[in-house]
Amino acid sequence: MRIIAVDDERIALTGLESILRRTMPQAETAAFRRVEEALAYAAHTRVDVAFLDVRMREMNGLSLAER
Repeated sequence: MRIIAVDDERIALTGLESILRRTMPQAETAAFRRVEEALAYAAHTRVDVAFLDVRMREMNGLSLAER
């Protein structure tokens, strides 16, 4: 399973990534603070689950989910 987490706040992203890695150690987890990096990753990698911050500077999480 591949999981991505996207949040522009470093502390929130670090905490979420830590929880995901502890609770699902068998999953491949990738964390991004920049929307462009998450989009580039998802363009060439199948993503099963995405945890997206709803309010981000570059693009909100709902718009990101649509893309």
